[in-house]
Amino acid sequence: MGLVKKASIKLYWDIIQPCASTPWFVTHFNRDRFQLLLKFIHFTDISIPNQQQLNKTYKVQYLVEHFNKKILYYYPQRDISMDESMIDSTIGCLFQFEIYKGGKDPDEAAVAQAYNLGIDNCYTFPQLLLDLYLHQTTAIGTVRVNRKGLPEICLKTKLKNKEVCGYRKCTLFCVAYQDGKKKQPVLLSTVAKAGFTELRNRRGNLVMKPNAVAFYDRTMVGLDLGDAQLYVYLSERKTIKWNAKVAIFFI
Repeated sequence: MGLVKKASIKLYWDIIQPCASTPWFVTHFNRDRFQLLLKFIHFTDISIPNQQQLNKTYKVQYLVEHFNKKILYYYPQRDISMDESMIDSTIGCLFQFEIYKGGKDPDEAAVAQAYNLGIDNCYTFPQLLLDLYLHQTTAIGTVRVNRKGLPEICLKTKLKNKEVCGYRKCTLFCVAYQDGKKKQPVLLSTVAKAGFTELRNRRGNLVMKPNAVAFYDRTMVGLDLGDAQLYVYLSERKTIKWNAKVAIFFI
């Protein structure tokens, strides 16, 4: 519950152990009443017929739509981190999200023009970046090596530590980079340039990184900030009511 995390809900009302008690809950709410409300909490709009056939997440979809509508008044910085949600890379602010339903979503996502997107390898493929570029939106992301349209030179070249292999075709730039014993990552970009950038690592030492890798790390920092801020409010409890779990986590 918020900043205070305990193994079970009933422990929030436990006053037997003074060192672990939380008097606020005991003072403001009855435990049995809270658990009864949580047991029967229900999310759906019975006035809309055949909701389940229209949308798999119909029970909480109105919460998602309400949030996405209200947050339209917020204008993010140019760099945006994107997976199931869209997060401002500068401050880690979530400003658009959807619930993953499995398979392909028939809804078409709006293209954020004049922005730069940092994309996870689950969504990155060459044609997507080219389509975004046609809509005045640049992007960069790691890409799975089994995607169609990737240059073979970046996939088959065996690189030594700190070596780079790059290939450019028109606006699309592909980079493979070997960093220590880690698996050789491959990145696609319509914004990063060839070359290296000098950066300081966690130990404060100066290191050289490919421009594409440095740009990707800087763009995707929004997801790390967003996850760190959301982690404080995790509401993971065992329940068969997935819609209640999603709604409480969302609120």
